[in-house]
Amino acid sequence: MTLLEVDTLTVHHGQLPAIRELSLSAAEGQLLAVIGANGAGKSTLLGALAGILRPSTGTIRFDELDVTALPAHKRVAAGIALVPEGRRLFGSLTLEENLKVGAYRRRPGPWDIDRVMDLFGWMRERARQRSSLLSGGEQQAVAIGRALMGNPRLLLLDEVSLGLAPIVVRRLYEALPRIQESGTTVLVVEQDVSQAMRVADEVICLLEGRAVLSGTPVSLTAEQVERAYFGRGVAARAVESGNVGSVALDGGAVGDGATGTAGLDPAGEA
Repeated sequence: MTLLEVDTLTVHHGQLPAIRELSLSAAEGQLLAVIGANGAGKSTLLGALAGILRPSTGTIRFDELDVTALPAHKRVAAGIALVPEGRRLFGSLTLEENLKVGAYRRRPGPWDIDRVMDLFGWMRERARQRSSLLSGGEQQAVAIGRALMGNPRLLLLDEVSLGLAPIVVRRLYEALPRIQESGTTVLVVEQDVSQAMRVADEVICLLEGRAVLSGTPVSLTAEQVERAYFGRGVAARAVESGNVGSVALDGGAVGDGATGTAGLDPAGEA
């Protein structure tokens, strides 16, 4: 069943189109990764899906309902939750209090404080600690847990790896399949290609606001991903010609995405 469907979406920042006629879909329970370099339009896409940014043209359908003009708070009630770039916790509140904030618009579902703390086992010992005293990776985990407290059907994750050490990023990404197993659809936007390719069911690469490559991690080669990510070769020509569909290139499979993509990892992980 298709949970999210985006059709020819265009989003402007002033006069600048940040997303250009983008179409994508995500099935219920799927983990979809949207990759691309800085400025590709990834965060703008999430802002439009969450209701923070108003599209110029195109439609967003969630569970067959047109939510294109629906305000952000009503999308939360419908089951869409955003973990924003930079985490944005309440620094004066404790870890547990930040989690409780996420339950303000709580929907029926499996996620509560106990389950979130089971997902991130270290949280129980730190539950009464102010969030401002947590490390960056711990704050990111709290931000994810806060979003889960609302029992979303669609979880939007913006740049999970930003500013974090590779080992911390790996631990956060290890939690995503467990979130997915609960029935939650996950859409993560990421510059760290290797991490995204390891966990995603499907990958879409954005370049200058357009989708230039899509497929399963096992069907994409490192060369394909590199060309699309940096706008080289066929991918770049597709953007110039206005072809916004998937770019098909010849080559073998990457496998789990760990091989050949480390050069695209902004954290420098090998």
